[in-house]
Amino acid sequence: MKAVHLLAAACFVLFAVCLVGCNRDAGKPKVTNHKDESQPKHADHKDHKDENKGEHAHKPAAHGGKIVSVGTDNYHAEVVFEKDGHLKVYTLGKDETKSISIESQTLKAHVKHDEKSHEVDLKPEPQASDPKGKTSLFVGKLPHDLMGKKVTVTIVGLKVEGETFRVEFSGEAGKHSDHKDHKDHKDGKEHKGHKKDGKEHTDHKKEHSKTSAVENEIKEARAKLSPEDRKLVDAQEWCPIMPDNRLGVMGVPFKLMIKDHPVFLCCKGCQRKALAEPEKTLAKVEEFKAKVKTGTVKVGAKVPDFSIKTLDGMSVKLSELQKDEKRTKTGVVVLSFWCTTCHSCRHVEAHLAKLAKDYDGQAAVIALDANADDTAQGVAAFVKKNGLTMPVALDASGNSADVFGIKVTTTTVVIDGNGVLRYCGQLRQKGVASAEDALRAVLAGNEVAVKTTPHTG
Repeated sequence: MKAVHLLAAACFVLFAVCLVGCNRDAGKPKVTNHKDESQPKHADHKDHKDENKGEHAHKPAAHGGKIVSVGTDNYHAEVVFEKDGHLKVYTLGKDETKSISIESQTLKAHVKHDEKSHEVDLKPEPQASDPKGKTSLFVGKLPHDLMGKKVTVTIVGLKVEGETFRVEFSGEAGKHSDHKDHKDHKDGKEHKGHKKDGKEHTDHKKEHSKTSAVENEIKEARAKLSPEDRKLVDAQEWCPIMPDNRLGVMGVPFKLMIKDHPVFLCCKGCQRKALAEPEKTLAKVEEFKAKVKTGTVKVGAKVPDFSIKTLDGMSVKLSELQKDEKRTKTGVVVLSFWCTTCHSCRHVEAHLAKLAKDYDGQAAVIALDANADDTAQGVAAFVKKNGLTMPVALDASGNSADVFGIKVTTTTVVIDGNGVLRYCGQLRQKGVASAEDALRAVLAGNEVAVKTTPHTG
């Protein structure tokens, strides 16, 4: 990940699958047409052309959204982008005019803009006519930074009657609403998931437990492989078609042979694209293997030494920084990956500056710019113009980000006095764990309660 361009600007999900969902008089239709697993189809349904019959025309969407296919037209969905940034997904059957109730689940949507990917949760919001344990509507919130931008959304792991599907589509995020409380325009009621009766509801309060659950799912999925295949999967780690997906996140990794080389995919739905571009697929697998071989430091492991540069051009090693008693008497170092072009960084700079001031002398708290396009002169000018007070360093090579496997800002790491990584994740989250919680624990000589949080820009 040389000359890494850290993902700056939160790119959140907009999973445009829209359901013609209010046809509840159709009962709870049982879906009987299953997808043909032997012919997985890449699901970019922007044009949605049938190979034999030309363009497949979808019927008008009931909620004014966009109809997309799930599988090979066995199911459909309608995606609605709302002005306040909420994304609604209605699930539909083979007949696009009829909604269906499917397993209640939290969907993972990967939203890409300018090659930068962010993960968004689409949570089930069962309707009155949905049976217990099922839903026909999913709702998620896109980040403010994506409003009005063209994005590509990929939903992975959509389960319908025991089958798992992958859905991909393009669209434009809605414009930011002026309604601060996200009120319903019709009845004035506050949107579920925001402030109500003076109490703040935080969707992120269980993020750390979700992270642990995902890790367990991956472990369990890989455990079902043979010992030999498990070693190959561990060496590859990521899906070459869906590079944001770790192998095992969508169940047991799918194996296929390409030019006598074993290749693992996150799901069978990626098979067609992998076989269509064999050279590209194999090259991506080799790229992943090289990164895994060099090693990404996990929480609890010793951090290898690396160098960063101060704005005046001085090179400083991590080991040297830990011995700088003016900065840190304990040897504790906090690096928050930051850059001048990251919109989300603008929201945490004040907190980062306060953290550096509050722990000055106890821990070296530094904003580390690993963006290859940023220069010392440009960063210095930006810092001066915006009156920023926290220490800033540079690593245009991106080596430091590679050490921790960091792809997005403002991911933060806390390294203790022995050079051991104790925390890697978000700088701060409302009502949940933060880098400061980890820092307090490390300085007190305690175990860090939440060691990782999702890397979201």
